[in-house]
Amino acid sequence: MGNMKTNLLLALGILLIIGAGCSGKKTGTCDNCIPGPETVIIKYQQKKTVFNCCADQLPITFDSVYDSRCPLGAECFWAGTATIHIRPGTSGTDEELLWQIPKKISYLNHSYTLKLVQLNPVPSLGVPYDVNKYEATIVVNRN
Repeated sequence: MGNMKTNLLLALGILLIIGAGCSGKKTGTCDNCIPGPETVIIKYQQKKTVFNCCADQLPITFDSVYDSRCPLGAECFWAGTATIHIRPGTSGTDEELLWQIPKKISYLNHSYTLKLVQLNPVPSLGVPYDVNKYEATIVVNRN
């Protein structure tokens, strides 16, 4: 009876350690690590990992930017828009994110929705365009 009790306590301890792995953001095989969206700020040509927890990790690289927003200090007929290209994982396929428009992507059997919510710097009249200064704020949801 004592051996069975010891085995039961050992099994419970292992389950607690496995369950705690997600809350501590350790790599594992669970899917309940972060229930809500995650916001990532990523610089041009930088790679970051979103949902750094369990099997839901999503590495993204900010590859390119197109910015036609009306510069500060200018009067424009059209407000313009901004688009960035990100590369999920290590694939060579870019995904286009349009300003404020959600985009669904799949990566390693997981589905995500990404939304470009901020792009800095905002163009300014008389200030030269420098792609290396761009940084994007992206909200990522697991679907």
